[in-house]
Amino acid sequence: MKAKHLSIILTLFAISLLAWSCAKEEEQGIPGVEVTTANISVESQFFSFAKDNFVTTYDLVFSLSGRDYLAKLNSAAGVQAAADTSGNFASATLPETGYQYDTTGYHVVGDGWMDATTYNPVDHSIGGNGTVYFIRGADYVWVKLEVLSASPSSFVIKYALDKGDGSFGDASIDTVSYSGEAPAHYDFTSGNTVEPEAWDL
Repeated sequence: MKAKHLSIILTLFAISLLAWSCAKEEEQGIPGVEVTTANISVESQFFSFAKDNFVTTYDLVFSLSGRDYLAKLNSAAGVQAAADTSGNFASATLPETGYQYDTTGYHVVGDGWMDATTYNPVDHSIGGNGTVYFIRGADYVWVKLEVLSASPSSFVIKYALDKGDGSFGDASIDTVSYSGEAPAHYDFTSGNTVEPEAWDL
């Protein structure tokens, strides 16, 4: 009988010891890597757990879908836009309202920049209709954009960056090369096509 009691006491002691050990482990937490962002008031920071580091992102992706030349916002990174249909790039000013994200089946820019009457059946190029888009980029930079034309191998865009006071700097014109199989991911801050990187936070 005493041996049985001793066995029960030892079992209870072992369970108590295990519970205490688990509680201590929970208190201490699991060791990990501590990272610090740059100043998020200056630009967004995109973190990849797979790379254990911050990665660059893009603002627009230029692609061909059927017969439509599409400019799609990277809304997952906070990119949004509003349209100005005045048709005057130089005088168009930053709207106070009307900004939207791309959603399933809807693109703020999309193919809305195209003028169907300019389509060239020989080289399948098409010109723009003069719509100016104001885009809040992934790194908080405001961009004034007009898509001038597109073909199966490139988009031609005109854009200007916000100077920080609501006015825009000199316009740049860039030819963005892409293919039907490989869309172009464009970053306005660098003025370059970039390789898209996966990010988590």
